[in-house]
Amino acid sequence: MAPLRARANLTLAHGKILNRRGTLASGIA
Repeated sequence: MAPLRARANLTLAHGKILNRRGTLASGIA
């Protein structure tokens, strides 16, 4: 269960980073 939970946390963090990049890119464009 620990590895799955860690993997989910990593994917969530990655998604947040992608969302930030997307908003920054859209704001610049």
